[in-house]
Formats: sequence, structure tokens, C-alpha cells
Amino acid sequence: KMATIFGFGEEVAVINNQLLRLAVEEQAPAAVQVYGPDSGAKDSDVKALRLDLRRILKIDNLWAFTSLRKLQLDNNLIEKIENLDSLVHLEWLDLSFNQIEVIEGLDKLTKLKDLTLHQNCITKLEGLDALTELEVLSIGNNQLATLEEAPLLYLRRFRHLSCLNAAGNPMCTDPRYETYVVAFLPNLRFLDYRRIAQETRISAIITYQDQLEVVTAREQTAEQASQAAEEARAKAQRYADACVPGLEGQAFFKTMLDPNLKCLTALPGVSELLDAFQQRLCQQVDAFAEIALAKAVDRRQEANELREALATGIAEVNAEGASLIDQFIDQKTEALARLAEGSDDDEVDLQSLLDALAAVKHQLMGNEIELVAQMEEIEGTFERNYADMVASLKEQAQTVFADLRQMEEETQARVNDVAMAYLDALAKGEEDKSLELSLEAQEVLRDKPALAAAMTTAHDNHMLAIDNAEDAVSTLAAAELTNLMGALTSAEAKRNRARVAELCKFHDYHQEDLHRIENEL
Repeated sequence: KMATIFGFGEEVAVINNQLLRLAVEEQAPAAVQVYGPDSGAKDSDVKALRLDLRRILKIDNLWAFTSLRKLQLDNNLIEKIENLDSLVHLEWLDLSFNQIEVIEGLDKLTKLKDLTLHQNCITKLEGLDALTELEVLSIGNNQLATLEEAPLLYLRRFRHLSCLNAAGNPMCTDPRYETYVVAFLPNLRFLDYRRIAQETRISAIITYQDQLEVVTAREQTAEQASQAAEEARAKAQRYADACVPGLEGQAFFKTMLDPNLKCLTALPGVSELLDAFQQRLCQQVDAFAEIALAKAVDRRQEANELREALATGIAEVNAEGASLIDQFIDQKTEALARLAEGSDDDEVDLQSLLDALAAVKHQLMGNEIELVAQMEEIEGTFERNYADMVASLKEQAQTVFADLRQMEEETQARVNDVAMAYLDALAKGEEDKSLELSLEAQEVLRDKPALAAAMTTAHDNHMLAIDNAEDAVSTLAAAELTNLMGALTSAEAKRNRARVAELCKFHDYHQEDLHRIENEL
């Protein structure tokens, strides 16, 4: 039922098919007033929808209205903003005069330019982060208590916001209200339905000059941090796409170097040995990463060329098929026209049309079978070439990581020699008294068995880090080929099924139509 009993005899509505159909019928232009299963009109064709003054309690069932640009839900009983994710083209939304307490549920409405939340129960400005195109915000007659608690500074992120209507909130009684808003929202042109005078803007900026400098500096720092984080994320993604996730020399060395080795840098020559190891390792790793990134570009180019070739082949076969279909339809249209003019049945041979239709279907199906065979052959050749490219990357990785293992073993042995020499000097009382060893180093250098155990642990950890990095390259490279071929195969199977179904539908439709005409005759 469209209505249920609410409160003291009040009726509230839910947004169901009946309500939506009535609303669309009422608001459709006269030329397309009929709205129903036989009208050809679809929910996805509707660009604007008005559902105001209908005592709606909950937003729901709007998923099919994917082309909406304007939605009016004011003067209802709505308590929560929800179920709007499918309205991704929405530019204008009116939710005024409802019972909304929290701004939420708007994350998918990235094209929204005008939002009205006037006369609700909102206590905080939030939940608008995704609305980067927002130009007009009406938030008047809510419960925004103070300028700081609102907080008004939240709106500084909306670079296109030129009109703000907030009158009627408790914060507006603050003597600072207008000056504060104008100072901290420099892109505003209208505040509470009035144009902001230039004199007001200049005075506001002077009044809050010191605070503006602090806020601006803080925002710049945050923006720089955000930009750096985004660049780091993009770089990490590039490395992952190239099958070398996190494989940057400095970062890899820092995570790989075992504390048991690192703590021995106070011993003479150890710091130099580790620095040389780090330098050589970073050079090798970074050089390999650059090669991997370049190879990834080559593989993507190879995959793109394959997709273009497949698309071209499909387009050519479809064009040939369309030509055959057009020829048959022209033949059928001409024959039926002669029949309509009163030609003899013998002159209009329906069986010949049926035979022609069967021949067209046979030809189209043959073309599709041939296309599938050609595509399988092309994809097979591509898979072999791509596998060779992946194998080349894996071979390069094997060479690089073998070099890293050798470097590690050489460095490990030399550090061990230095540490053993220190223990020998210590046993003879000839150690360098000026050395300041950390507690960790003292534990490692407690005696020769402790040193041997620490060096073994360090070596094992280094080898494990190198093995894991190499395994990650090999695993991702193999998965890349598997996933790519799987996606191509799945897409082709889906296309083939759709094409076969389309051809069968064409054949069945015209066959039934010709049989119908034959029966009528």
C-alpha cells in the first residue's frame, strides 16, 4: 500500500512504483504524457522529478532514474539521506523542510551543483566532501550552533561555492557571523540571498588577516601532504603494475637490513662495508625496477594492439553482417510492398523469402564461427609473445637477485671477520677502549657463539627478504598473463553469446513474421 497510518492519523507515503508513475505522468510534457509499459518511456529517460509535499518518510526505489538532473523532495517527512547512489548525474537536489539530522549519503553525487537542506535538524556541516562541483548550498533554519562548531571552515574546500544561505541558524546571531563567513569563504558572491559588497569583503579580510594566514598555511601544509601521499600511491601502483611492488633501492635496503648487523656499525670498517653494500644494492635494484617499468609499458602496448586488432576484426565482420541483413530487409520490404499492391501470390514467393532468411542466418553464423576461430588464433599468438615478455622479466629478476645474494654473502663475511677480530682483541685485552657499543652490539659480541648465532640470523633474514622480493616478481608476472588471458577469454565468450543470441533473435522475428503473413494469405 502507498500509505500507512503514522502519528495522530497522519498518512505517510513511501516511494514505490505507483507513486513514481503518478509523479512522472503528472510532470511529463504533454507530448509524452502517456507513461507506461506500452509507451516506450523509461525511468532512465526522466531528467527531472518532483516529489514534494507527499509526506514521504523514506527515500527509496529511485535506482532506475539514472538520468535525473533535478530531484525535488522538499516538504516531506524524510529523516535520512539515503538510496541516492544511482543518481550520479544529479545536479540539483532539494531536501528542504524535512527532518534530516545528519548530512550523509551524498558520496556518489559528484556532479551536484545546487543542494538545499533548508529547515531541517542539522547540527554540523559534514558529509559533503565528494561534492567538488558544489556552487549553491542552502542550509538555513537548521541547528548549527556556533561558527566554530558548525564548522564554517569546512566549506573552504569547495572552490566553486559562490552562494551560501545559512540564515536562521543559532550561529547567525553571533556578531561576527557575516564578517567571519566573508573572510574565510573568499569565493562566495552571495550570502543569505544578498550580494557581498566589495567593501564588506575588504573589511572582513583585514579583520581576520592573522587567522587567515594561519588557516591558509595549515591548508597548504595539508594539501602538500595530500599531494605527496597521492604521488606515493601512484608510484606504488606503477611499481605494482610492473610486477615490482615496493622494489625501490633505499626502501628495500632499510627493510631488509637485519638489526644484528646494523648494530655493529661502531666497529671499525663496518659502517663503510654496509654503506658500500647499500650503494651497490640500491644501484642494482633501482636499475632493475626501471627495466621492469619499461617492460611493463611494452606489455601494455602489446595488449592494447591486440585489443585494437580484435575490435577491428569484429567491426569488419559486423559490418558485413549488417550489409547482409539490410539486403534481406530490402528484399522482404519490396516483396511485401508488391503483395500490398495486390500482386498474385505466385509473384510474391514467401518461401523464397524464408529460404533467403535461412541463408542469411547460415552466412552470419558462419561468419561468426570464422571470426571466433581467427580471434582464437590471434590470441594464441599473442599469448605466446606475451609469455616470452614475461619470461624475459623473470630471467632478468633471477640475474639481479642472484647478484644481491652474492653481495650479501660477501658483506656478511667481511663484517663477520671484523667482529671476530674484535672478539680476539677483546680476549687478549687489546680492544679499542674508545669504542662505544650499544647494548644490542654488546649482546651480539658477548662471545663467539653469540656472534655466530646473530650472523646466521641476519644472513637468513637477508636471504628471506631477497627471496620474497624475487617471488613477488615471478608471482605477479605469471598472474598478470593469467588474468589478462582470462579477461580476454571471458569478454570474447560474452560477446560471442550476445552475437549468437542477436542473430537468432533476428532470424526468429522475421521467420515468425513471414509465417504470420503466410497464414493470413
